[in-house]
Amino acid sequence: MKDYSYLLLTGLLVTDPKLFKNWFQCKKCCGLFADDRGDTGVCPKGGAHAGTGPAYDLWAGTTLPFMEANWRECNKCSGLYWAGSGDGVCPTGGGHLASADVYTLIWLR
Repeated sequence: MKDYSYLLLTGLLVTDPKLFKNWFQCKKCCGLFADDRGDTGVCPKGGAHAGTGPAYDLWAGTTLPFMEANWRECNKCSGLYWAGSGDGVCPTGGGHLASADVYTLIWLR
């Protein structure tokens, strides 16, 4: 298994309908989750995700050579997961349920 590093941006002064500024790191599980439906989803460590730090900005549908696609928000837990190798395991039970948006992360190689 390889370790990858990603660059997360915050506070961008860009108006773009494909830029979503509602992503937070959970201080319990350290994963990213969307706070876009009036709740913070389900954390694999139990209960709801607990946001910390700034709101991160993620692009949907944008693909550039330094970006990795196939990142999805789960409609059940609100967590961000990489769907390039399937739907993984959702903390709500079963596999993740992918949202319509496909996010891209800046990949540091």
